[in-house]
Amino acid sequence: MWSFLVLQCLSVLICAASRYNTSWTSSNQIRYHIEWGVHFMCTNQYESNGQFLYQFDLHKNHIEVVDDNNNVRQAGGLYSIGQYYRMLYASEVTNDNEAMAETQNTRLNPNHFSVADCLTNSIRYLQNISESFTNTNLRHLHQLNTGSLIDGNTGATALALLGMIEICVAEQQNRDLLQTHNLCHTYLPQIRSWIAGLLLMRHAKLQTDLYTLRRGAFSQNLEDPASESSAYYDAESYLALSRLLKYQHFLTAYIASSDELWSHIAQTATVLDEYFMQYKHEDDAHWALQAWFDRWVTFNFDAPRNKFMDRYMVAHLMKHKWIELMGDSIDLHDDYVLLKSSCASLEAGVDILHAAHVASEALTNFTEIEHLQQYALHDELREFKQDVWDILRFKFEVLFTKQLFEYEADFYYEAKYDGAFLGDNMDALEQVRVDNTQHCISALMKLYSLFYVNVSADSHSYTFDEQEAVPTKVIIEHVGNYRYDMMVSGAGVVVIILLVNMIFFYWCWYYPKEQRRARLMHELNSDASDIEDMDKAEGQKVHLDEYEDSEDAEENQYVAA
Repeated sequence: MWSFLVLQCLSVLICAASRYNTSWTSSNQIRYHIEWGVHFMCTNQYESNGQFLYQFDLHKNHIEVVDDNNNVRQAGGLYSIGQYYRMLYASEVTNDNEAMAETQNTRLNPNHFSVADCLTNSIRYLQNISESFTNTNLRHLHQLNTGSLIDGNTGATALALLGMIEICVAEQQNRDLLQTHNLCHTYLPQIRSWIAGLLLMRHAKLQTDLYTLRRGAFSQNLEDPASESSAYYDAESYLALSRLLKYQHFLTAYIASSDELWSHIAQTATVLDEYFMQYKHEDDAHWALQAWFDRWVTFNFDAPRNKFMDRYMVAHLMKHKWIELMGDSIDLHDDYVLLKSSCASLEAGVDILHAAHVASEALTNFTEIEHLQQYALHDELREFKQDVWDILRFKFEVLFTKQLFEYEADFYYEAKYDGAFLGDNMDALEQVRVDNTQHCISALMKLYSLFYVNVSADSHSYTFDEQEAVPTKVIIEHVGNYRYDMMVSGAGVVVIILLVNMIFFYWCWYYPKEQRRARLMHELNSDASDIEDMDKAEGQKVHLDEYEDSEDAEENQYVAA
């Protein structure tokens, strides 16, 4: 029986210890996929104008480069290469210094292409197709009378700004870049113009809606400012403004904190907060989730833990939006789901995982008054965090299989396209587009930051560059942290098992045995008492018989006399 208990305990502890592990990946594997993805994008960039190769189609005996383009996705390419620029030159603040130094040299950059040149070419392309405009109805905005949009398009401008923010932050973190590249300072006038363009398109939409809160946050394009808004462009623009505010402490090196531009950005972002709370069910995919994460981080910069933001933004807005986007589990019976990497959604998923982790951990410090409510929310967030992690792990493993290499392909493929990612469109599996690769390497770089980047000792963010961040061991070793939680839970289960078995042992074995023993002793005592009484009665009978015999003898003697 006790051996059975020991086996039960061991099985619980083994399950607790092995439920979370990162054996499915490593820093080398993640970097490998990132760097080959960047290699594909930058080595297939047109030198003539800086445009990324937009699309090629796979055929039985050849590869066809498609004469097509989408400038929103070109701007998304700048964003992902900007993220790589920041990751590549931040070696002094990573846990992976040796590997990053190796990356910056030769091994994972086989053609020795210049990331800075790749960025410069992309910025030049987007700058050349930018359209300047003036809104004469906004004279009261002073310096914001004139702005510009890439191809007259709000979404493309927002994504390009995200890329420029990454570049500016990288160059502030690694001051050597200011001497060698200094891209942010070089293109600062264009950055300001793009910011103004977004703000002006927001005001154009407000003018169209007569300054009421109607569906649509930004005018979509310059060609027809009064046309229907795009949910994607709206969320991309919201993210760009949110990201500017999150990194404001870095960007003030370029745009002074006293600059009027910051107040316009902050006011517009505040109004957009209200808009996206009102229209939170729009089909804006992962962009709104990332914007909410950036706002959540920003709201916690200047104050102690904002419990309302944890409850509302994380447990309500982010959670419900994520479930709308991805569901709460993987349907293992849906072949389409099993083949999708969902790279764009994974970008938001890493943010959501971290936010749920930080918010749930913060709720362990509750007061007596809040105890029950906080405990319930804590459990809800931890369960949500577990669900997100399960989905992310599954999807990242699918993502790794989506990257194309000539030596692995069982169909016609060419080495110059090595590193490109297949998309998730099941009706167009032969198409390889730039945004497929862009989203996948962006998601991988977020995962890399989550696991391997050093952070400071405060609270909110998992990347090294934000003011308040989670201690490295909490998230970089988050799987181990989950294992510790499981060990504690497992220990609790073991204690319960022991108590149950002790109760079972007492009531089902020891107590009945003692009862039987007592009953037997009682029966034995009863029998003994009966025997003693019988012996006594028998003795009395013998004595009476002897008395009667003596009386008869005396009577006979008397008669004889």
